[in-house]
Amino acid sequence: MLYRFLSITCLLLITDFQNTYSQAPAIIGAMKRVMWSGELQGNISLDTIAHPHTYGMGPLAYLKGELLLWDGTVYSARVRHNGTAQIDTNRQVTAPFFAYSTVEAWSEVVLPDSVRNASQLEQFMAALYPDPAAITLFRLEGIVDSSVTHIVNLPEGTTVRSPQDAHQGKVSYTHTRAMVQVLGFYSRNHQGIFTHHDSFLHMHLVTHDRSAMGHMDALQWTPGAMKLFVPQE
Repeated sequence: MLYRFLSITCLLLITDFQNTYSQAPAIIGAMKRVMWSGELQGNISLDTIAHPHTYGMGPLAYLKGELLLWDGTVYSARVRHNGTAQIDTNRQVTAPFFAYSTVEAWSEVVLPDSVRNASQLEQFMAALYPDPAAITLFRLEGIVDSSVTHIVNLPEGTTVRSPQDAHQGKVSYTHTRAMVQVLGFYSRNHQGIFTHHDSFLHMHLVTHDRSAMGHMDALQWTPGAMKLFVPQE
């Protein structure tokens, strides 16, 4: 009886370890409810999930900026009055929609030389995860030849009833030959929930020196300059 009890206990501990080692992303809220229904208020407070090994991304409540949760540290990006970006580390922020996951270990996947931009990366992820129900976070680390990010900056009092409304005031930034880290989300089943209608990816970029951060619109790199990491299974 004691042996059986210990065996069951060990099995439960192993199962619990496997569940916490790498979790499928949790998604709070929905992009379409923000873009089409104007539900701009925060639905999750990042101080409740900002723990070591936790990664996530989404916009700041009321579309006043962008958020990135990287290994337990919360980065927020806002637009200053002069148009420059202000990057802070502040756990006391909320998001109307957000995807996050606890990943305690990552595995590197070698990117072929033919994968050099976001569009090609999306095709590669589809081949890497052929199951139509696959959903995962991933990381990129390396040097970009060029990239474009934006920070949402909705003017006070704006009524949002469409994506065009939601992106009023956004400011775009270009980065060249920059060392960056990118957190990405991949799924074929979350268009309108956490990816736009024309993509299976959602990515946020932060420069290695933490001087810039934002929602990724485009990126390109030289073969061999970028590394891809996925949750270790």
